Amino acid sequence: MRGADILVEMLIGYGVEVIFGVPGDTNVPFYEALQQNEGKIRHVMARDERSAGYMADAYGRFTRKPGVFECPSGAGAMYSLPPVAESNSSSVPVILLTIDIPLPGEGRGVLTELDCARLFEPITKMSVQVKSPEKLPEIIRRAFRVACSGKPGAVHLQIPEDMLLAEVDPARVSLHVEAECKQFPAYPTLPAPGKLEAVLNLLTSSKRPLIVSGGGVNRSCAGPEVTALAEKLNIPVCSTMTGQGTMPDDHRLAVGVIGDNGFHPHANWALEHADFVLFVGSRMGSVVTIGWRTLRKIRRSLCSSIQSHGSDCASRKDCRRPLSRSDRRRCNDEKG
Repeated sequence: MRGADILVEMLIGYGVEVIFGVPGDTNVPFYEALQQNEGKIRHVMARDERSAGYMADAYGRFTRKPGVFECPSGAGAMYSLPPVAESNSSSVPVILLTIDIPLPGEGRGVLTELDCARLFEPITKMSVQVKSPEKLPEIIRRAFRVACSGKPGAVHLQIPEDMLLAEVDPARVSLHVEAECKQFPAYPTLPAPGKLEAVLNLLTSSKRPLIVSGGGVNRSCAGPEVTALAEKLNIPVCSTMTGQGTMPDDHRLAVGVIGDNGFHPHANWALEHADFVLFVGSRMGSVVTIGWRTLRKIRRSLCSSIQSHGSDCASRKDCRRPLSRSDRRRCNDEKG
């Protein structure tokens, strides 16, 4: 079977139902393999590569599955930079397949030659070039694992056209997939021992505590857990722009959106006057903290141990599990 057939089979194995992209001179073999699997996987053609990337980003946000898009070499890769950067900074798992010029053409002045692997390194979790068709299954598995585990993010694969045209002996490769990496967050973990108790002690000992719910709560489907914790301890909840929907707007503990973009003034007032703030699923960036000015007015704040530092969207650790554990522990303490 050809490398293109292996690539499509692996994508189907990982549950990819839709792939977004733009046709070009280098990705024709990939399109042929997609056509042979019509009914199992669907290609959505975009007006340009940027649109394809943002489609994949939106797909990932709404389905909890990594969005996949593809582009031809040269300008196609350049146009793909903005959506990949957005997905990676927002912790949305997106996988970009750049179908590049054949390997023998490297360094020979081919019109669309570009070192795409290095180009995408600063804005992805992983950016690699495929140099052997037999390595395709292994690299695809690694791409889905890296995109969906830890702090989810973007992955870029530079696949030369001759890797897709090469014939591969099926007996020499394994097309198995990791079921855990079909969705994100994959392999969710819990905080270190003692962290939950420390957070709960700080929450209960504060006079004016506040919970800030970020996009990571929505990405982890942890809204009910945040709401239950807030109701149990009677703590008001603010949200970031991407954290809206954590709890109903008319909930008695819902304060509103904080930050300097689309904010509610009373929510920012609550943030400034809290003596302890628990950020869940939020990276405490400049928008949320109004250029970090509000944090200087807070006596104590904590970048939540429930959600690792670095993302306003999907968390390094699944927010839902530790939140539910903390709520159960508090209930047990009250019963005891």
